[in-house]
Amino acid sequence: MQTQPEIYRPAWARSLSNLGYFLNALGRYAEALECAQQAEHIECELAQAQPEVYHPTWAISLGNVAEALLLAGEACHALPPAEQAAALYTALTARYPKTYQEHHGWCYRILAEILLESGNLEQALEKAHAAVTLLGEMFSERPGHAPAQYGKALEVLARCQCAREDMTGSLQTLRRAIRELGPHYERHPAALQTVMTKIVASLRSLTPGIGGSGGFTNHPGFVGSLSCVLCTPTYRSMSLDSRETEDTHASDQDSTRPCALW
Repeated sequence: MQTQPEIYRPAWARSLSNLGYFLNALGRYAEALECAQQAEHIECELAQAQPEVYHPTWAISLGNVAEALLLAGEACHALPPAEQAAALYTALTARYPKTYQEHHGWCYRILAEILLESGNLEQALEKAHAAVTLLGEMFSERPGHAPAQYGKALEVLARCQCAREDMTGSLQTLRRAIRELGPHYERHPAALQTVMTKIVASLRSLTPGIGGSGGFTNHPGFVGSLSCVLCTPTYRSMSLDSRETEDTHASDQDSTRPCALW
């Protein structure tokens, strides 16, 4: 890198992005943010010199910065990079719709979380719906593709609906997540552990009687889908306290996150 910087700068930026990803997973948010910002600075310079080549990776690095700021509790500063990333992905998706659809949905989900944290409920709901539409379409066309990202988008949509006091809509969204993602969790629990834990916790908070009889648990297919999540050995082996601790330190990361560059 030091002897041939122009050759190795792209690889250096990817290394910084990857390091930031793992630091976020460890809960070291300040260090992760620093890595994300360094990577974005390099990608920005590369994109200015060769926009056709580096706009896609610059968009990823902007999304990484926005998510790192969000995780670091700086949502007020996360909106500009998230909006810039969304603008880049809108242009890229217009030209290559299937290539960048997943990243576009990922970016909209981040935007929705930022807007929700900032109290802009209507805009947050709009972006959450857009994320679910993009990621849900991919999930339907290619079953099993990016289920964790799709689950995150559904969970954020449910939170947006709950914040607007649309409890029925929120429950329907969470039930949809359980129904559609439950079978994938059964097969690949590690990849979906964090997001499914959050979804089930949200369901339990909205329906205190969950797991018993009556209420939403009588909906056709709901009991089986929920049991698919609650009754797997991996899920049952975790106490409620350990799941909450994991949720805090895992920072909602997963192995299928599209902004990871490895």
